[in-house]
Amino acid sequence: MKPALKHDLHVHSRHSSRPSQWLLQKIGCPESFTDPLALYQRARERGMDLVTITDHNSIAGCLEIAHLPHTFISEEITTYLPDDKCKLHILAYDISQEDHREFQRLRSNVFDLVAYLRAQSIVHVLAHPLFAVNERLTVEHVEQCLILFNLFELNGCRDRTQNRSIQAILAALTKEGFYDLVQKHALPPWGKTPWIKGLTAGSDDHSCLNIASMYTRVEDVTDVHGFLQKIADKKGCPQGEPATPETMARKSVFLRFVHGCLAPQGNGTTSLMERVHRLFASSTTRMTTRLLDSKTVQDYLLREASAIVMNHREFLDVAEGCPKDQKDLDRIWATFVNRGADNMIPGKTGLVCTAGDADELCQAMIRLANDPHLLKTMGAQAREYIQTRDFDAAFLDMWEMFKKGVRGSAA
Repeated sequence: MKPALKHDLHVHSRHSSRPSQWLLQKIGCPESFTDPLALYQRARERGMDLVTITDHNSIAGCLEIAHLPHTFISEEITTYLPDDKCKLHILAYDISQEDHREFQRLRSNVFDLVAYLRAQSIVHVLAHPLFAVNERLTVEHVEQCLILFNLFELNGCRDRTQNRSIQAILAALTKEGFYDLVQKHALPPWGKTPWIKGLTAGSDDHSCLNIASMYTRVEDVTDVHGFLQKIADKKGCPQGEPATPETMARKSVFLRFVHGCLAPQGNGTTSLMERVHRLFASSTTRMTTRLLDSKTVQDYLLREASAIVMNHREFLDVAEGCPKDQKDLDRIWATFVNRGADNMIPGKTGLVCTAGDADELCQAMIRLANDPHLLKTMGAQAREYIQTRDFDAAFLDMWEMFKKGVRGSAA
C-alpha cells in the first residue's frame, strides 16, 4: 500500500485574537480559546499525520508547537482587493518568520501579496472562497479570484451549499472561459494549466471540538515537503463533512459553555439537559419555535450571557472543553443561571413570569423584542445591579432550591 498523509489544513488557536464577526468584536471576544498544545494533541489523536496552525495574521501559535514532530509554520492572512476593500483570507503554508513580516507589510493589497507568495514559491490557498467576510464579495470578485488563485478550499465551517457551489464553478471552468476572464479583468494567469484548479479541505476549527472534521489526504508522500508539493500540483484529496448548525454553534463561547454543561457526558450519568427535557420537552419546543424570529432578543441574550462566561474562570474552562464530572457541571450550570437570574428586579431589570409557563415567557420575550427602549433600559439597569450583588449568598439559596426541584422531579 502506498503511504499517505492526512492533514487538517485550517485550524485556529487562542492567537486568533481578532474575530471577523461584528458581535464578537463588540464584546471583546476572541475567535478561539484553544491552546496550541491542546490543538496539536487533539489533531494527532484524531489521526492527523501533520499539524499546523493557521491563525489570523499570526504565527505565535505555530511557534509554540514548532519543537514538536510533524509541525510547520502557517498563517491565515487577511488581505483586500484594493478597489473596494473586499476582504479575502489566504492560507499560506510552510512559511518563515520573515515571510510573516512581509505578509503584514503587503496584505493591504491582495495583488502585491499574491505576487510575493508566487515569487517565494509559497503554497497558498484561497480560504472559504464564496464566504463574504465583510459583505462585499461580488461575482466580479469571484472571477478575479479564479485568475489569482490555483488552489481553493472546501471549508468545514461553511455549509454544503457553499462547498458544492465552488466545486461546481471550478469543474465548469474551461480553458476558453478562463482566458475570457483574464481578458475581462486584465490580470495575468499563473502556472502551466491555470484553468485547472486544485482543492484542499480544512475544518476551520476555533474550539478544538471539530478538528479533523474536514481534512486533506495526499497519497504517496512521507513528509511535509512531499505533502505540500502534491497540494501545489493539485493532487490533494478533500475528506470529511462540512458544518452543521450544531457545529457552527460551538464557535460561540457561550454556546460552547452551554454544550459543555448540558450535553450528555457519555459516562453513564444523566445530564442536566436530559433531566430538563423530561420536564419541559413540549413547552420548550413551543417556546423555541416562537422565539426564532426574535433576533433582537437573541442577540441581546447572547451578548449578556457571553460576557458572564468570559468573566468567570470556571465557565471558561467548560467552554474550552476542560474535563469535568457531571456533579461539577451541574454546580457550574447552576452558578451561571444564578448570575443571570439575579440581575432581575421585577419591572426594573426584567419581567416576571409564572414558573413553568412557557407561553407566558414567550409573551414577555416578544414584548421585549417589540420594545427596544424597554430592552435597553432594563439591560442597563441589570448591569448596574449585578455589580452590587453578593453572588455567593444568592447561589447557596438558589442551589438548595435547584436540588429540591431535581429530587422532586425524580420522585
